[in-house]
Formats: sequence, C-alpha cells, structure tokens
Amino acid sequence: MDKSFGIRDKFKVKNIYIFCPTVKVDPAWEEMINDFKRRSVKDDEFVESEQVFSSDLEQSLSTVYDQLVEDSLENKHTKKQVEPKLIIIDDCLLELDYSTSHS
Repeated sequence: MDKSFGIRDKFKVKNIYIFCPTVKVDPAWEEMINDFKRRSVKDDEFVESEQVFSSDLEQSLSTVYDQLVEDSLENKHTKKQVEPKLIIIDDCLLELDYSTSHS
C-alpha cells in the first residue's frame, strides 16, 4: 500500500480482507498481496486463502462480516481492544447479473 495514504501502518495484515473478482489477474493486487505476505509475522499473519476472495463474493463478504461482528462483540464482552479492520471491495460491478445492472 502506498504510505502516502496513511493506511499501511494503521491495519495489521491479519485484519485486511480483499473482495475482488480480478485479484488473480491484476498485477497491482499481486504486488500488494506479496507486500502483505512480507509483512506477516507470528502474531500478525496474512493468510491469503482466508483473506482474499475472487469468487462467490456476496456470500464470502457476508461470512467474513458475520465473523468480524462476532469477534468484535466477544472482544467487547471480554473488554479486549477491538483492532481496526479493513475490507477492500474492488471491481465487484463485474459480479452483478446483467439484468440487475440495467434496472
């Protein structure tokens, strides 16, 4: 991520989720995902298979969102600090059904 946006140091890589149907063919995403992997450490690990979604986006987003809400409520209940999360949704208009996108 570009440091000029101030995002890189605000989110642990374990708290970044990407929803993008073109993530596997876009060189910019490859570079960013490789950066997340390089930044991974034991307590802040980027797990591509659990944090990057290129298909079934609506269901995947719903599942991730539900888990984040559950984790947040659990942290609130145990008075643990809730870490900020980043959900990136990119190029998802491609996923819309043609009839939906023209209504």
